Amino acid sequence: IDEVRHDRVDDSTDSSVTQSAKVKFEDISTLYLSVHLTEGLYAKYGTMTVDVITDETLGTGAKYGNASLDGSVMGVGYHKQSDNGFFFRVEGTVMEIDGHTFTSSVTTNTTANTIKVDEFNGVSGKLSVGKAF
Repeated sequence: IDEVRHDRVDDSTDSSVTQSAKVKFEDISTLYLSVHLTEGLYAKYGTMTVDVITDETLGTGAKYGNASLDGSVMGVGYHKQSDNGFFFRVEGTVMEIDGHTFTSSVTTNTTANTIKVDEFNGVSGKLSVGKAF
């Protein structure tokens, strides 16, 4: 996100500062348990962690830091394998990741700015085709 901020310095002069913020998600780890419900049909449930890396260039020089967030993952799928080892699998998964409050490294009037990220969710689908050896 890039934003240009204009501040009124005096009656005739404005100063402008470009504010830039980016977020990356790294090192997503998932641990889950899979249970076969019927021949081919399965469900899975587990926990996950993800590192949130902030990259900001702010006119104040503030930095908000990074965080490691926890969450849960749940899904259902179908797996079918033939006698010669070829298989296909289709799976749908929902992830729910906890929120976090990021606090600025620079204070204004003795108060630090905060950015609150609420819980967020994601949905994914996967189709796999392969051969088991």
